[in-house]
Amino acid sequence: MAWAGIMADRYTDVHVFDRGVLTGQWYRNEILALYLRLFRGSYRPNFLFMDDNALPHSSQLVDEFLRSEAQRQASVTIDELKSALVHEWV
Repeated sequence: MAWAGIMADRYTDVHVFDRGVLTGQWYRNEILALYLRLFRGSYRPNFLFMDDNALPHSSQLVDEFLRSEAQRQASVTIDELKSALVHEWV
Protein backbone atom coordinates (compact mmCIF):
# COMPACT_ATOMS: atom_id res chain seq x y z
CA MET A 1 0.00 0.00 0.00
CA ALA A 2 1.16 3.53 -0.68
CA TRP A 3 -0.01 6.63 1.19
CA ALA A 4 0.75 10.34 0.94
CA GLY A 5 -0.71 13.52 2.38
CA ILE A 6 -1.44 16.55 0.23
CA MET A 7 -1.85 20.01 1.70
CA ALA A 8 -2.38 23.49 0.31
CA ASP A 9 1.28 24.43 0.15
CA ARG A 10 3.15 21.17 0.73
CA TYR A 11 2.87 17.41 0.76
CA THR A 12 4.27 14.47 2.63
CA ASP A 13 6.67 11.90 1.31
CA VAL A 14 5.04 8.86 -0.24
CA HIS A 15 5.07 6.03 2.28
CA VAL A 16 5.01 2.46 1.03
CA PHE A 17 3.87 -0.19 3.48
CA ASP A 18 4.41 -3.89 2.82
CA ARG A 19 1.86 -5.29 5.21
CA GLY A 20 -0.62 -6.93 2.92
CA VAL A 21 -4.28 -5.98 3.25
CA LEU A 22 -5.12 -2.59 4.71
CA THR A 23 -7.49 -2.81 7.67
CA GLY A 24 -9.26 -0.04 9.57
CA GLN A 25 -7.16 -0.78 12.65
CA TRP A 26 -3.91 -0.59 10.71
CA TYR A 27 -5.01 2.62 8.95
CA ARG A 28 -5.91 4.22 12.28
CA ASN A 29 -2.71 3.16 14.06
CA GLU A 30 -0.13 3.61 11.29
CA ILE A 31 -1.52 6.56 9.34
CA LEU A 32 -4.13 8.58 11.19
CA ALA A 33 -2.63 8.48 14.67
CA LEU A 34 0.71 9.68 13.30
CA TYR A 35 -0.16 12.10 10.54
CA LEU A 36 -3.58 13.50 11.36
CA ARG A 37 -2.33 15.24 14.49
CA LEU A 38 0.68 16.67 12.68
CA PHE A 39 -1.44 18.11 9.88
CA ARG A 40 -4.09 19.43 12.24
CA GLY A 41 -1.46 21.15 14.33
CA SER A 42 0.06 22.80 11.27
CA TYR A 43 -3.19 24.06 9.79
CA ARG A 44 -5.36 24.83 12.76
CA PRO A 45 -8.08 26.24 12.52
CA ASN A 46 -8.28 25.79 8.73
CA PHE A 47 -7.74 22.04 8.82
CA LEU A 48 -9.94 19.88 6.60
CA PHE A 49 -9.43 16.14 6.48
CA MET A 50 -10.47 14.20 3.39
CA ASP A 51 -9.96 10.63 2.31
CA ASP A 52 -11.06 8.56 -0.67
CA ASN A 53 -13.74 6.61 1.22
CA ALA A 54 -12.03 3.27 0.74
CA LEU A 55 -13.57 0.59 2.93
CA PRO A 56 -10.82 0.67 5.62
CA HIS A 57 -11.08 4.48 5.74
CA SER A 58 -14.76 4.30 6.62
CA SER A 59 -14.66 1.52 9.19
CA GLN A 60 -16.35 2.05 12.55
CA LEU A 61 -12.95 2.05 14.26
CA VAL A 62 -11.70 4.87 12.03
CA ASP A 63 -14.97 6.83 12.39
CA GLU A 64 -14.71 6.63 16.19
CA PHE A 65 -11.09 7.76 16.07
CA LEU A 66 -11.94 10.75 13.85
CA ARG A 67 -14.85 11.74 16.12
CA SER A 68 -12.61 11.58 19.19
CA GLU A 69 -9.98 13.68 17.42
CA ALA A 70 -12.62 16.26 16.46
CA GLN A 71 -13.74 16.47 20.10
CA ARG A 72 -10.14 16.76 21.20
CA GLN A 73 -9.60 19.57 18.70
CA ALA A 74 -12.70 21.40 19.92
CA SER A 75 -11.57 21.21 23.55
CA VAL A 76 -8.11 22.50 22.65
CA THR A 77 -9.67 25.42 20.80
CA ILE A 78 -11.95 26.25 23.73
CA ASP A 79 -9.02 26.10 26.15
CA GLU A 80 -7.03 28.38 23.89
CA LEU A 81 -9.90 30.85 23.72
CA LYS A 82 -10.23 30.88 27.50
CA SER A 83 -6.51 31.46 27.86
CA ALA A 84 -6.54 34.30 25.34
CA LEU A 85 -9.50 35.99 27.04
CA VAL A 86 -7.94 35.73 30.48
CA HIS A 87 -4.68 37.13 29.08
CA GLU A 88 -6.48 40.09 27.47
CA TRP A 89 -8.55 40.90 30.54
CA VAL A 90 -5.67 40.86 33.01
